[in-house]
Amino acid sequence: MTVAWRWAKLVVAVGIATLGAGAAMASDPGYLPDKSIEADLGYSVPPPPDNKSEMGRLDLAMVEMAQTRDPAAYDEAYRDAGAYSFDRLIGRFSPAAGTELSVETSPILAHILKLVLNDTGAYASLAKNAGPRARPYVENPDIVPCATDYLRASDGRSYPSGHSTNGYAAALVLAEVMPARASKLLARGIRYGDNRVVCGVHHPIDVQQGRLLAIAIFAKLKLDPAFREDVACARQAYDRSLAGTEARKPLDPSCAALDAKYRAELKLPTKP
Repeated sequence: MTVAWRWAKLVVAVGIATLGAGAAMASDPGYLPDKSIEADLGYSVPPPPDNKSEMGRLDLAMVEMAQTRDPAAYDEAYRDAGAYSFDRLIGRFSPAAGTELSVETSPILAHILKLVLNDTGAYASLAKNAGPRARPYVENPDIVPCATDYLRASDGRSYPSGHSTNGYAAALVLAEVMPARASKLLARGIRYGDNRVVCGVHHPIDVQQGRLLAIAIFAKLKLDPAFREDVACARQAYDRSLAGTEARKPLDPSCAALDAKYRAELKLPTKP
């Protein structure tokens, strides 16, 4: 498996090229108002390999090799597949964060992920439209996907992986909020994407390109004042949660106001 993934990384490195994407608007607002990959992010998504090329065949072979009979690995891939929206994705990072993460426990962080995933979804959709690619289980019917609830076999939207983009963008956000847990959070974000290969619904190159797109989006997000303000307050709320009950200081007024605002937006009970 280790050798296979090294080959997959080599394939991605060799296959980098350039492809511009057209502009579009997200159906739900995020932090970033306009949605044009090259103009907004300064990044060009390379076209996917031809599935019949040597690179494409090797990419499919990586998926075939990743199919596992390990119940624990398969179960994680299945659960990750269902954790696509912000309110379900946040909890998948709880072990890596060393604390329970949920909409209820971390409303500011949940709000950040909600907007970030709106951004990643819009950019990933642009990239998918620009570079259609059949999914692995369509290429090889012997591959049994672990979950296809959000997929259509005929849609040709394997590239890049939207789950991988979401998962790695979420990991980057969480690492910004919890720097002491960064290595564990980023590793979990990588595994979340890799599980799309275990699940049989994406190729390794799809997953890798999803991560690269997430990195480009995150770099743009860090320039946005509203995003930076939200992250600073999420970090303050997280640090406060680590302190003992008696040692906890109240949030700064501006962060307390954001906490109350986002609790209302997420329809959560008012914090006592």
